[in-house]
Amino acid sequence: NSAIDPNVTIGARVRIQTDVYICAFSEVEEDVFVGPGVKTTNDDTMARHDRDYDIRGCRLRRACRIGGAVTLCPGVEVGEEAFVAAGAVVTR
Repeated sequence: NSAIDPNVTIGARVRIQTDVYICAFSEVEEDVFVGPGVKTTNDDTMARHDRDYDIRGCRLRRACRIGGAVTLCPGVEVGEEAFVAAGAVVTR
């Protein structure tokens, strides 16, 4: 039940669990763990923008761990070896 949009980069040894959505223009570096139910977003205007607007995915740095049911907002960068607790909404 997981979905990965086009224009996503995924590194080696990444673990993506069930019901995960990785949106377009995201980058997942090597050794990252993405828990079940994680959702990423890439458009903070919810389609209320002109053609010049840059869609921004999230960036998950090497070996970070994302807990279950986390929501990552557009442009968020999770640092190397960082841990995001289950159920968090990460806005910056």
